[in-house]
Amino acid sequence: MPKSLNRFCPRSGEPVSDNSLTRYRGRTVGFCNPGCRDDFDNGGPRATEDRRYFDVLIRESYGLMPGGRAGKALEAVLPTLEAERLRLRAPRESDAESLFAVFSNPEVTRYWSHPPWTDRAQATELIDDICRRALDGQLWQWAITEHADDRLIGTVTLFSMNRNHRRCEVGFALRSDRWGQGLAREALSRAMRYAESEVGMRRFEADVDPDNAASLGLLRRLGFEEEGRARARWRMGGGVQDSILLGRVIHD
Repeated sequence: MPKSLNRFCPRSGEPVSDNSLTRYRGRTVGFCNPGCRDDFDNGGPRATEDRRYFDVLIRESYGLMPGGRAGKALEAVLPTLEAERLRLRAPRESDAESLFAVFSNPEVTRYWSHPPWTDRAQATELIDDICRRALDGQLWQWAITEHADDRLIGTVTLFSMNRNHRRCEVGFALRSDRWGQGLAREALSRAMRYAESEVGMRRFEADVDPDNAASLGLLRRLGFEEEGRARARWRMGGGVQDSILLGRVIHD
């Protein structure tokens, strides 16, 4: 039987019962009786309060400390990386507003795998997911900030990590008013250098919409080569999108 994230029912303070467990945001949570659980699952009047309680526990379990500071556990797997104009650091709860500004912009998400965000809670959920997956060793996703201002202006990501075969995929997003300055290229280059030196990554992969000329150009300037085309790979907005598949190999 999976163990509940919470030891006590958020409604009564009584111990969690094994017959009153459920799933929330990928975690097992529990209540003191099936009635409370069913009310939560069905979005009852107290479900919003319950979700707030579970969200706090989830953030604590990911290494986020009170006040919005990234915990030591998260900073250990997402260390701060310095570049010429940029700093890559672990995301914080306080980044939610800036992150929402990036991914709610239709220009930024035009070639993304999801539509523009419409709810600030989506930013908080992504920060929590970054923390969980980073601590589980599934990805590294840094906040991109400028030296003069620690405010998040985008993210750079290494994901689908395969340490046995020393490969991963790359992704990046930048606030639209910072486009055309070479910042995304600088951020991705720094992240890949870290992966090369720290865990010996030797192959980096990217999946790009054929119409996304800016990202294709950036990747080619970083040494990525086109390796094929995947037809109808994404279904977005009622249509389908192909993908250009690119790879960059570091030879030993």
